[in-house]
Parts: sequence; C-alpha cells; structure tokens
Amino acid sequence: MDSKILAVDEHVLFLMGTIHRVLKAEKALKGAAVPADVVVTPRAISSDCGMVVRVARAHLPRALEALREGAIEYQRIFAETDGGFEELADPAPPSDPS
Repeated sequence: MDSKILAVDEHVLFLMGTIHRVLKAEKALKGAAVPADVVVTPRAISSDCGMVVRVARAHLPRALEALREGAIEYQRIFAETDGGFEELADPAPPSDPS
C-alpha cells in the first residue's frame, strides 16, 4: 500500500462470519493484489466472528471480483464513517452454489 494514510471513511469492512472465511478471503485478496488487512470486528457491527477483512474503498470492485472468483462468501459489507459504520447495499451478492 502506498504511504498515504487513508481517512476512516475510505475503508470498507467485509463481515465474513467465520475466521476460516476471513483467512481464505485474505489469501484471495493478496493473490489478486488487493491490499487488505485482517482487523478485530467492531462490536457495533457484530459479536459473532472476532475478525473482519478491511479494504480501501477504492479497491472495493477488485475485492468483490476476487471474492467471487474464489467463491468466498461474506455476510455483509460496512463502510467506516466518522460516526461509526454504515451497511452498504451488496452490489453483487455471491451466487448460491446450490
């Protein structure tokens, strides 16, 4: 990632549901050259899985593509805002393989 420090509202969080999916997503994103961090899940968005994947908002389209290509499911996407978190409408939910 470049040396520019991104403001809080320039990131999105992928709520994955399980640590297994978090780690799988991190690997897929790195493989697709999408800078991503695994961070502690803010209690304001969930108390289920303890970790989420954090991506710069500018990389959201590439991140979604990488997760789709890897068939990696996520539960919801949140934008970090100055006042907390805002759930984003899912632009293209992963297709149900069944």
